[in-house]
Amino acid sequence: MSKSIPFPSPANVRLETVPCDGIRDATFFTFDQPATDIPVLLGPIAGQQRHLAIARINPWSLAPHFGQNASVVPDETMMLLWEKETGGYGVLIPLVHAGQRAWLGGTPDGIELRTMAWDRAAAAGPATLLFSAEGDDPFDLVEISIEVISQQLRTFRTRTHKEMPSWVDWFGWCTWDAFYQEVSVDGVLDGLEKARAGGVPPRFLILDDGWQDTDGRMLQGVDAHPEKFPNGLAELIQRAKDEYGITMFGIWHALEGYWYGVDPDSPAMRDYRYFDVTQTAHNRPQDEPARRVLIHPDDSARFYHDYYRALRAAGVDFVKVDNQGSLDHFLNEDTTPPTPTMRRYQEALQSAAAHHFRGETLHCLSQTGDVLFHLESGNVMRNSEDYYPRRPETQGLHVFANALNNVFMRSFCLPDWDMFQTSRPEAGFHAAARAISGGPIYISDKPGEQDFELLRKMITSDGRVLRCAQPAQPTQDCLFVDAYTQPHLFKIQNRNASIGVLGLFNCHWDADGGQPVSGQCRAGDVRDLDGDRFACYHHQSGKLIITAADEPHDITLSPLGWELVTVAPIQRGVALFGLADKLNGSAAILRQVWVTPDKLEIELREGGVFALYVDRAPVSAQADGEPVKVEMYDNGLARIPLPVRLGVNLALEWTS
Repeated sequence: MSKSIPFPSPANVRLETVPCDGIRDATFFTFDQPATDIPVLLGPIAGQQRHLAIARINPWSLAPHFGQNASVVPDETMMLLWEKETGGYGVLIPLVHAGQRAWLGGTPDGIELRTMAWDRAAAAGPATLLFSAEGDDPFDLVEISIEVISQQLRTFRTRTHKEMPSWVDWFGWCTWDAFYQEVSVDGVLDGLEKARAGGVPPRFLILDDGWQDTDGRMLQGVDAHPEKFPNGLAELIQRAKDEYGITMFGIWHALEGYWYGVDPDSPAMRDYRYFDVTQTAHNRPQDEPARRVLIHPDDSARFYHDYYRALRAAGVDFVKVDNQGSLDHFLNEDTTPPTPTMRRYQEALQSAAAHHFRGETLHCLSQTGDVLFHLESGNVMRNSEDYYPRRPETQGLHVFANALNNVFMRSFCLPDWDMFQTSRPEAGFHAAARAISGGPIYISDKPGEQDFELLRKMITSDGRVLRCAQPAQPTQDCLFVDAYTQPHLFKIQNRNASIGVLGLFNCHWDADGGQPVSGQCRAGDVRDLDGDRFACYHHQSGKLIITAADEPHDITLSPLGWELVTVAPIQRGVALFGLADKLNGSAAILRQVWVTPDKLEIELREGGVFALYVDRAPVSAQADGEPVKVEMYDNGLARIPLPVRLGVNLALEWTS
C-alpha cells in the first residue's frame, strides 16, 4: 500500500496508510523511540503553496495563522492545511495518544513535530502522534481526516456521533459581561424582569463566574456565595423558571473548581485527596501566585459527582466548565503528567455531566488537544478567545477567528462563538455572525440595555433561535487570506437545507481602526448548492440579484460592515428566502413541497413577512386556509405578510 507523505519519512517511525473514501494517502505516524528523541524534524512540505495553521495562542484558545513556508508555522499548531502546487490540498494533524500530546511548529529547515508530557508509565510503548492526508476539497479533507482519526484512536467521538445539548436551540442570557464577578440574586432577577418587559425573555440562563463561595480564588464548597445569594441557588432557580420562563438554568465553574483550584483547609474539601503545587517557572503564568491546589485525579470523579448532585438538587440543568486549558498550571510533569491527568479529568467530568445533566455541557477555554482528543460525550465548546465588548481591535478578529477555527473544530463538536452584547455599536455585526454560525445564540447585556428589535431578528416568539443545522465555514477563497490584518472581504457560508446563507463581513483592523473593503461574492460561494440559477436576497439592502453560480458580484463594506445574503435555487420560477424580518430567515422554513406542478406548500416555524422570488405572480396565496396578500415588486421580489404566530402553513398556486 502506498505511503506517500509530503516530506521525507522520519527515522524510527512506522507509517500506516489506511483506505479512506474522499481523501488520499491517509497516513498515521507511530513513534516507537523514547520520548527524549522528540522533537522530530519532518522537513519542508513538498509542493506547498499558501497554508492555514490553527494554533494555540494561549493555554486555552486557538486562532488562525497564514503563510507560504514552514518557517512561519507557529508553535503549538494543531492543524496545518495547505494548497498544493499541483492542485488539491494537504493536511497535517498532530495527535494525543499514549500519554503524549503532540503539536507542530515551524523551523528554517521545515516542519517539526513536538511533544509534551510523556506518560512515564507508557513511555516504553508506541505512540501514534501524527496524521497526514491529501484531498481535492479542503473542507472534506479535514472532516474526513478527523473522522478517520476518531476511528483509529477511539478516544473521542466526532460531533455527528454525539447527542446535541437541547439548550443550543434556545435564546439565552449569560451574566458575565452584565455583572462580571459582582453577580447577585438581585442583579439576575432584575435582568430577567427587564428582558420580560422588553418582550424578549431568555429561555436559558448561564449564571457565570462570581456566584460561588470562594476565598483567594479557591473554591470553598458547593454552596453559593452567602452574601450575594443569601437563600442559596434553589430559590433563585425556582423563581427564574416559575416567574420568568427559564427552561434551562446553567451554572459556571472552573474545571479545577475555581481559578486556583480548591481550598484544602475548607471543611467541604478536606475529604478529597489533592495536589498542592508550587509552580516552577516553566508552567507558571506570568505575574500570578505560584500556589494552586487540584483535586487528585483519583478523586476527580467523586468530586464532580458530589458537586453535580448538589447542583442538580438545586435545579441546575447544565454546566459551563471553564479554565480547562490551564490544567497544566496545576501539575508537575514528573509526578502528574498533564496529558493522562487531563484524560482522567475529562472522563470524570463527562461521566458526571452525563449522569446528572444528560450531557448538557458547555466546554470553555478548552481548545487543547488534551481535551479535544478525549471528547467522548461533550459536544459544545467555546471556539475562540473571549468576546471583549470594550476592545475595538478584537471585534472583527472575533468573527474572523471563529469562522476559521470552525474548519478544524466543527468535526469535534458544535463550536460556540460566545456571547455578545446588543447594546454595543457593532451589535449588528456580531448578531449577523451568530445568526449564520450554526452555534448557540446568547447575549451578555446589562439589565435594561438590550436591543430588543435586533434580538427579535434572531429568534421566534417562543424563544427558539433560527439556527443553521451545521456549523458555518469560511468560503473556499477565504481559507488562506488574512482578512483581519489585510483589507479583504471575508465571507462565511452555511445552509438551511437546500437554501444557502452567505455572510459578508469587514473584519479588517489597522492603526486607523480599519477601512472599507471591497470584493466579490458568488452564489457558488455556498458549497454544494444544487441548481443552475439562483436568486440572492440581501438582508440589509433588500437587493435581489438573479445569477448563475459562478457569476461575480461586487460589494463594498464599511469598517465592521456586514451583509447576509440568502442564496436560493430557482425551481419552476420560484426561489424561497424565508422571513425577511429575520437575519437567518430561511431557517424558519421547515418544509417546502410542490404538491402539484402549480401548487407549492410551505411549512413555517413562525409567521412574519415572508419573502420569495417569482417569475410570475401567484394567482392564490393562503395561510392556514385563509387568503393573504402578495406584494409584488418589479424585479420579481414578492413579500407576503403572514400572521405572527407559531406554525404557519403557506400555500401558493399558479396557473399553468
